[in-house]
Amino acid sequence: MKLISFKRGFSLIELLVVVAIMGILAAVGTVGYQNYIDGSRKAVTHEERERRADKVTNDVVAQQAGVINSFNSCFDMISSQITEYNSGNSQNPYGGTATIFLNGHTAPRNSSNTIDLEAGQQLLMCSQPCAAPENVEVRFCSCTQPDGCTTSVGSALSVPCPTPAAVASC
Repeated sequence: MKLISFKRGFSLIELLVVVAIMGILAAVGTVGYQNYIDGSRKAVTHEERERRADKVTNDVVAQQAGVINSFNSCFDMISSQITEYNSGNSQNPYGGTATIFLNGHTAPRNSSNTIDLEAGQQLLMCSQPCAAPENVEVRFCSCTQPDGCTTSVGSALSVPCPTPAAVASC
């Protein structure tokens, strides 16, 4: 008696279907992962801004309470804060080597008198740079666009980060 053995395998069509399904799953996974990374970068930038805003608030309250007396103007406080921030362990979540915190009063401006920011950079500025820190509003502006940002021009009521004022007279 003769035994017949059959060798069964996958047909070309079956293999192509499996490869197509794997390709679709990989594409969906890649898009989902990139969205996750983008969201994480924005969250880290936001958290860094909030931590630094809390530090500024603490310093203003300490100055008001007389615990410290080291800032003659908001500009002095911002300059000190930025030096402290940039010398610390802050790293740009978007990568690169750009300084994370910029002084909105002294940062270089482009031909439109606005400031170009790289992704992950943060701009600090005072509403009245020559006034005492407790009498002004300190603004923190974050760039979370992967291609970078440009500060806007406009009034403080309608635009959260207007082009900064010069402080030459302080």
